[in-house]
Amino acid sequence: MAQRLFPMDIGHVDGAANLHAAAFPDFFLTALGTRFLRRLYRAIVEADDGFGYVIRDEVTGLVVGLAAGTAGPESSYARLFRTRVWSFGWAALPTLLARPRLLPMLLRRLRAVGHPPPGGRLAYLASIAVSPDVREGGLGRVLLDGWSAEARRRLASGLYLTTDAEGNEAALAFYERCGLHLESSFESFEGRPMHRYVLEFD
Repeated sequence: MAQRLFPMDIGHVDGAANLHAAAFPDFFLTALGTRFLRRLYRAIVEADDGFGYVIRDEVTGLVVGLAAGTAGPESSYARLFRTRVWSFGWAALPTLLARPRLLPMLLRRLRAVGHPPPGGRLAYLASIAVSPDVREGGLGRVLLDGWSAEARRRLASGLYLTTDAEGNEAALAFYERCGLHLESSFESFEGRPMHRYVLEFD
């Protein structure tokens, strides 16, 4: 399969949401439904400091790889939610009506500003995912390199991401192979142990 990167645009939003749901089935944002995920990736595309890349299957056209985030820290990413709170709420409404226990968690997520590492202007890689069907093809590295290059172009001094600390060995090994280092650990608002990884640009 060709490993060509495409800058993420509105036309990729549905595919990005579907891939997110397939790659992160047990995550909170996935629990809010694909309508919510579509709104999230649309917000990233529309934001001045938001950007992403996708890889599409050359036969089916489906999005099989995704990297998306903001040129600024998590506070910039959180602002995507706060400045569009009604549209995110509307997108999540069907799920919240069916599963009202998710509402307090969503409200905490909307208020969260994150905890970026100190120093420098680090871009925040909010999502990086590859379809479970093609994870052996090196697409993760292609996505990370492409997203990093755009973050550099936007004058970031490096990037960081957060990821599950437990039951996530393959992803942690991938980040370390790609030169990221474990900067700190913390507990998410959902109570999950998390790691924060940083990649500093030369």
